[in-house]
Amino acid sequence: MFVVTSLAIDFTKVARLDDNLAVSVHLESLGKVRCVFAQEVRRDGEVLVKAKVTVACVSGENLKPAAIPESLRKKMEAAL
Repeated sequence: MFVVTSLAIDFTKVARLDDNLAVSVHLESLGKVRCVFAQEVRRDGEVLVKAKVTVACVSGENLKPAAIPESLRKKMEAAL
């Protein structure tokens, strides 16, 4: 399972309730146990929010760090 270990968000513009927003995410880096995702929220091409989310893989039994499963790692590597 994955847990968020770090989250950094920059809010640059305001969004309103009825706005049509586009959210993008891409894998920025991949380690043995953790990875970093870069995210953006846009309205009409204008960036409203940028975020970096670091997640770590942990054992479901004891919540200790664990290697990202190989089958998932291969899929994630294809996204780099």
